[in-house]
Amino acid sequence: KNSAARAEKVLYRMGKRDVVSYSSVINVYSKMGGVKAATRAQALLDEMQKEDVKPNAHTFNSAITAWSRSGSKGSALKAEILLKNMEDLYEAGNKSLQPSAQVYTSVISAWAKSNEPGSALRAEILLKLMWAMYKRGNKSVK
Repeated sequence: KNSAARAEKVLYRMGKRDVVSYSSVINVYSKMGGVKAATRAQALLDEMQKEDVKPNAHTFNSAITAWSRSGSKGSALKAEILLKNMEDLYEAGNKSLQPSAQVYTSVISAWAKSNEPGSALRAEILLKLMWAMYKRGNKSVK
């Protein structure tokens, strides 16, 4: 908890914040677990986009992982929404945001940990989507 707060203080003391500085702090929050950490990771991701700092695949995966580890109600859906956002940005031309197997696995893990109705089905649908994408030639989801 202290390391994330310290990292965030350093982030705000920096003159110009970039994708590496934001991603580093989001990554620290992703390792903590809990809803507060996931909420801060999400807030930093939103802030960096508002500040016109473009997140990379690592940034998104860290925020998705934070939701996956939060254990909070609705966290799996929040992780899946971030995945969808990442897919949309990739389809819009940001080729550095092609979701990898690691990203999909983080969202599947979030659904697997969820006690919400339909969570097993959501995880299965994502797994089948990954398989279909791989069969169509997308090697990043292997």
